Amino acid sequence: DIFFDDQAEHCHLASRVVVSGHVPHGVKNPR
Repeated sequence: DIFFDDQAEHCHLASRVVVSGHVPHGVKNPR
């Protein structure tokens, strides 16, 4: 499984248990 999120904190927490990827633009980080 891979976890993707636009919030770096969520990716950091998830990276402890699953491969994670930060999406630079999204709901919390508009372009």
